[in-house]
Amino acid sequence: MCENVTEREDALSGEILALCDNAALCLLVLLEIATPNEVESLSMDAEFDFADGAKIPKHWKPGFHLLAAFCDSAETAVIEYNYFDVDYRSELALMQETSFAPMAAGVRRLHFFSTAVGDARPVRLLDVVTSAAVSAAPGKHSAEPPLSTDAPDNSKPVAAPNAPDGERREPYVASAYLGYTIVRPRLSRKFGRSIVTPNSHVRSNRNVVLVEAKKMRAQIRTAVMEPVNIFGVYLVAVGVPFMEQDGDLLRCAHVSAWTCHYTAVLRSAVARRPTGHFSQASGWRDSTGRHYPSGGVSTSEVIAILGNSDMPPEALTRAELRQPRRSGWADRAEMAAAMKNFELQLGSFPPVNRQSIQDKANLKALKDESDWAWTSENVSASVCRYLNSGIPVIIVRRDMRHTQVVTGYFRRSDLADSTFIAREEAKRARELASEEGSGSGDPVKPEPTRLGDESMDTDPGSEVTHFIISDDSDGPFYALSVAEVVSEVVQGVTDFLVPLPRSLWMSGDTAERLGTRLLSQYANQRQLRASEWAASMGVDAAVAQRVIDEFTHRLSKRQFTVRTYATTGVDLKESMQNRLSHDKELVRQFSMIQLPKYVWVVEAIHRQHRKDLVVPNVHAMLVLDASAVGAGDLNSTEPIRQFPPLFVHLPGQMLVPPYAVEQQPSKRPKKEDPRDQHWYPAESKAYATGRWNYEMLMSQSRHRTGNLARGAVAL
Repeated sequence: MCENVTEREDALSGEILALCDNAALCLLVLLEIATPNEVESLSMDAEFDFADGAKIPKHWKPGFHLLAAFCDSAETAVIEYNYFDVDYRSELALMQETSFAPMAAGVRRLHFFSTAVGDARPVRLLDVVTSAAVSAAPGKHSAEPPLSTDAPDNSKPVAAPNAPDGERREPYVASAYLGYTIVRPRLSRKFGRSIVTPNSHVRSNRNVVLVEAKKMRAQIRTAVMEPVNIFGVYLVAVGVPFMEQDGDLLRCAHVSAWTCHYTAVLRSAVARRPTGHFSQASGWRDSTGRHYPSGGVSTSEVIAILGNSDMPPEALTRAELRQPRRSGWADRAEMAAAMKNFELQLGSFPPVNRQSIQDKANLKALKDESDWAWTSENVSASVCRYLNSGIPVIIVRRDMRHTQVVTGYFRRSDLADSTFIAREEAKRARELASEEGSGSGDPVKPEPTRLGDESMDTDPGSEVTHFIISDDSDGPFYALSVAEVVSEVVQGVTDFLVPLPRSLWMSGDTAERLGTRLLSQYANQRQLRASEWAASMGVDAAVAQRVIDEFTHRLSKRQFTVRTYATTGVDLKESMQNRLSHDKELVRQFSMIQLPKYVWVVEAIHRQHRKDLVVPNVHAMLVLDASAVGAGDLNSTEPIRQFPPLFVHLPGQMLVPPYAVEQQPSKRPKKEDPRDQHWYPAESKAYATGRWNYEMLMSQSRHRTGNLARGAVAL
C-alpha cells in the first residue's frame, strides 16, 4: 500500500505519498473512485494484470490508465489541497447559476515525481518539490539520492542549479517532475486538466501492452511544456494534455477540442480559453441540442467550436483520403510497385460492353483493393505530417458517436520486437488459411510484387501500423490499429479534423506534393549547371558535380523519402542553428531570410536511417510559405513556377531567393549566368531532422522555455 509520509505541520496544505507497486489502484481508493473491497477483490484475481488493466471496470478506466501512466515512472506523489483551477471554475460558473444544490469549488492537484522518499520520515512538502528542482538525473530505479530532509533556503525562488544571484529565474525543466492532474470534487469522472508524462507503456485497444515506457517516449509527437508553481517553486511539466469528460457539461468532442487547443496554447500559437468556453463555443445556430446537460455534439459543431477557439480545422474526409495521385520518388517502392500492378491489371480487362459478370466482379474487387491501398497510404501520411508538426489530430468516429485525439504513431519497425505484432500476424494468417480452406477448388494466391529495379531500396518497416490515441473515456495512451481506422474511412463513417492556427493555410498534402516536385526539379536543374556554377564560385567543380550526381541518382532509385512538417519561422531558425552548426555560411544565410509566421519544411531523408536517432539522415531541404493557397494541379508534369520556395538546400548548394532577403550578399561573380543567380556553396553532409519530438522539446534553450512558459500562464 502507498504510505502517507507527510509532516504533521503540512497536513492542512497537502499530502506526500510514497508509492507502492500497485499505486494506481491505491490512488483510486484514496480519491474515492473505488472502494477498498473492490480493489482487494480485483487484486486477488489471478488473471488480473496491473499493466494491462484488462478487467478494470468501465467507470474506472480513464482514471486508472491516467494514474498508471504516471506510476510507470513515479516514486512519489504530492496532493496539493484547495487549488484554484480556472478551468473547473469556468465549468462551475455555467452549472451553478441554475443549480439548486451548492457545488464545491475547491479542487486537489495531484503531482508525480520520479524521486523516492528517503528513510528519514516524515517529510515536508517543500522538500519534495525543491529536491525535484535540483535533481540532476532522476528516474525510476535509478541511482539518484533520496529526498533530503534538510531545511532548504526558501528566501529565493528555486531555479536551475548554480544560477547566479540576481539572474531572472525561469521555470526549471526538472526531469524528476512527471506532471500533474486536477481532481474535481465530483462523485465520478473526477480527472480534469492534466499534463501526462510520455514515459509510460502503451496498450492496444485489446489491452495488450505494445511498447514499454522507455521506448514509447520517442513516438509521442505532440508533447508540450507547461510551467507549474508548486508551493512557490517553479517547475515545468513535459507531456501531453489530457482530461476526462464530466458527462454533463463537457462531452468527448469538447474534450478533444480542448486537448488540441491546450497543446496550441502551450506552444504559444493561440490565446488560452478555459474549458467552460468549449461547451458554449458552437453557438445555438450550429447546436443540435442543449449545451447543458449536453447529449453530445455533431461534427459541424466540433468544427464551429474549433473555429471559435482560433483553430479553424482542416477536414480530412473519405473523398480527400481516397484520391489517387501520381507516384513519385518519395513513395515507398512497395506502394509504387503495387500501384503499377493495379494499373496493368485494370488495362487487361476487356471493354465495358464485352465484360462478363465475372469480369465486372473482378474489376470491382480490384478497384476496391486500389481504393483501400490509396486510403491507407493517405490516412497515415496525412495524419503523420501534422503529428510531426506537433499538431494533434481529432478522429471523428460517427458510428461510435465518439471522438479521439491522435498524439503519436508507430511504424512496423517500432514494434518489431513486440509480441503483439507477432500475435496479430499469426491471427491474420489463420484467418486467411480458414478462408482459403472454405472455398471451392484451389485457392488463388496473388503473385508476389516484383520491383522493376532490384537496386531500389525497399522500406518494409516504414509502414505506419498504429496511432497513439488519447481517449477521454479510456486513458491518455493506447494504440489504435491504422487498418481499423482505414476500414472505417472506406465505409464513410470516420473523418479527421486537424485544428490549425490562423495563417497556416496550405494543407500538409499540398506542401508535401509541391515540395517533392520542387526538390526533384531543382536537383535536375542543378545537376546540369553544377560544374560551371562551381567554377564561377571558386568551388571544386569535380566535387560539386559528383555530389549532386550522387543525390539525383539516389532520388531515382527511391533511396530517399520525404518528411514534411510545419513549424514557425522563429523555431526553424533556432533549429537550423543547432542542427547545422558545422555549416556557418548556411546558418548565416538562413538567418537573414525573412520568414512568415508559419512555414512548411520538406526534408529528403534516407529511408534506411529513418529511425536512427544518432545518424543524421536529412540530405536536402525545402521551405515553403504556409500562408500560400491555390497550388493548382499538382498532378501535372509541367514545372512548378507559381510557388517559389523560401529556401532550398541541396547537397553542396543552397538557394537564397531575392524575395526572401532584404538585401542580397555582394559576394557574387561579376559575370554570372542567370540560371546560377542566388545559388551559394553549402555543406554536403547530412544533418538531423527538425520535426517536433520529445527530445527536441527537452533540448530547447532555457530562454525559449521561459518564453513559452510565460505565454502559457496568461489568460
